[in-house]
Amino acid sequence: MPKISNYLFSKHIEKCKISLEAFEEREVPDLKYDFKKEAEKILYEANNFLNNIDAFNYSDFYDFNNKAENFNDELNRILETFYIKEPDELYTYNRFIEYFHYDKTMFNDENDEIDINDLDTLDKYFDCNTNGVALNNMGSYQYAIDKYSEAIDLIDYYALAYYNRGLARSNLGFFKKTIKDYDKAIELSKNYKDAYYNRGFAKNNAGLHKEAIEDYNKVIELDTNNIDAYNRGVSKNYLELFDEAIKDFNKILELEPNNYCAYGNRGNSKNDLGLYKEALKDYDKSIELNPNDSNTYNNRGLTKYSLGLYKEAIKDYTKAIELTPDYTNAYGNRGSAKDELGQYKEAIEDYDKAIELEPNTAYLYNDRGWVKKNAGLYKEALKDYKKALELDPNNEYAKSNIANLKKEHGLK
Repeated sequence: MPKISNYLFSKHIEKCKISLEAFEEREVPDLKYDFKKEAEKILYEANNFLNNIDAFNYSDFYDFNNKAENFNDELNRILETFYIKEPDELYTYNRFIEYFHYDKTMFNDENDEIDINDLDTLDKYFDCNTNGVALNNMGSYQYAIDKYSEAIDLIDYYALAYYNRGLARSNLGFFKKTIKDYDKAIELSKNYKDAYYNRGFAKNNAGLHKEAIEDYNKVIELDTNNIDAYNRGVSKNYLELFDEAIKDFNKILELEPNNYCAYGNRGNSKNDLGLYKEALKDYDKSIELNPNDSNTYNNRGLTKYSLGLYKEAIKDYTKAIELTPDYTNAYGNRGSAKDELGQYKEAIEDYDKAIELEPNTAYLYNDRGWVKKNAGLYKEALKDYKKALELDPNNEYAKSNIANLKKEHGLK
């Protein structure tokens, strides 16, 4: 009987063939001339490679993944060359790696040696996982969780369903439960690097930044050139280890020079170090590579604000809002910049919008109160400060602003 890893590898091969067929139907017809012939040749070689694999006796999964990357690179080269005349349409086809990559580390070696005598149960387990992935990709996260739970009820000693359930729970923001699923996946497969990475991601989102760094460290130990793992710089930023964070983002850019996220994140670190001009260069590069990321415009606006470039900051906040109309922070930040320019009415309007989006956020009331105070609307300012204090009884800024306003203007 087949080993579990080889059995699932046979299913994996079937999935790869389907993805090749889909690529051929969707992408190749639009290609012309030699591009089309070359793509057809690569697809023929890829299919031939798959058809000659004896999945149940295959063991060199590293070689398999290397060949998948080669096919991916060759197809990217064709697509990029073909579409280069229309830069706005330029893209890369990365689904190849997603579909082709086979990670045997999801199975503990000890369990992998066990022969599965009940292939019917294994088929059901695999089908539950496959259906769960489809539901997760559709955004039906709770239904996906239910399917993965069904798989676990069938076979509870393999990591795959725990890992996948963790992904679905992460999409719903259930980070504590997500971490438990990844814990179990790692318990069953000690070197499951994707589980370590995603557990680190979940811990970061749960505010467990030190623990997240430990997981990212493990991924890097297993794979020195794993680009995603160097996003531990984000966790280091939260811990105010800005210099260390910059080193991580530098490593990402060494491995992938056009990674816009790394430029943006490095800009954040430099901004927090007060290196505003250097931060601007990173934000500029990030926006050049991806002009549709609202966070980068907002962050560049913050840096320009710190440099006293209030009009330029407002332009960036406005662009961020254009891209993400419900961007609360961008409205608040734009209001702050307008306040600096004495545009009190417009600033208050921005804070009104921010509060409409997040009516229970204390600092927005405090900041709007500050603008109203600057505009001479002292009674209204006092109301905002009091509302901020009601929402956050420990808000020292609100306490101080209330005391000063009462002292300076005799309000009660």
